[in-house]
Amino acid sequence: MTRLVLMLLLSLSALLRSQTMDHHIIQAKEKVEAAVSNWNELEMLQARAVFERLLEQTDEKWLINYYIAYCDWRLSTHALSINEAKKGKAFIIDGIDRLESAIEEKPDFAEGHALLASLYGNRIAITPWAGFWYGPKSGRAMSTALTLDPTNARVQLLNGTSAYHTPPQFGGGMELAKTALEKSVEAFAAESPAAVMPDWGHAEGYGWLGSVHFSSGDSTAARQMWEKGLEIDPENGWIRHQLMPKLRKR
Repeated sequence: MTRLVLMLLLSLSALLRSQTMDHHIIQAKEKVEAAVSNWNELEMLQARAVFERLLEQTDEKWLINYYIAYCDWRLSTHALSINEAKKGKAFIIDGIDRLESAIEEKPDFAEGHALLASLYGNRIAITPWAGFWYGPKSGRAMSTALTLDPTNARVQLLNGTSAYHTPPQFGGGMELAKTALEKSVEAFAAESPAAVMPDWGHAEGYGWLGSVHFSSGDSTAARQMWEKGLEIDPENGWIRHQLMPKLRKR
């Protein structure tokens, strides 16, 4: 009887720890997305620090390493946009290391491969000559992600944004970007991931799809896509303050 009670107590303790961990992950995810929606670097760094603390408390390190790398990707992308390459490089190196660890632990995690491909792309943006090494690595990582889960919303989002920034002669272009981003927004509408799993990018998908239309000269379609993005995330600063004003200028 005593042994049974002990086993029940241990099971209850494990369940409570799991629930507490899930709660912390969800809270940190919300903090990250608030920082992304209306860019706040300090909030992003704070959320990243929370994930670093959670890494010491979980056995599923692949998922927490993914989230830290996701923060690294956001921070490095912002650093590149404001020409702070040195700061961006530090986040890129850390993010690549974490995703490689996550993939080693869980090799079938498609989103990890896709984000790794994007971080390789950021590495090339800092040092273009590194494309001879990181270009093929990025291509292989994205190919693996698409093979593992071709209907994943974030895999197609990152695939589309990669094509958007890659000239046709190097395997990218607007048509490929449009196809991938259309698949992305369709997948977002249908997905229902577990609360602790990645769910970012829905409004962003419409932002990029609108940008494809805008680049192709179709301002009406661009407006429709950007308005859909704002319906999903009314506070999205990228769409509201950077993309929509392009319509007025045109």
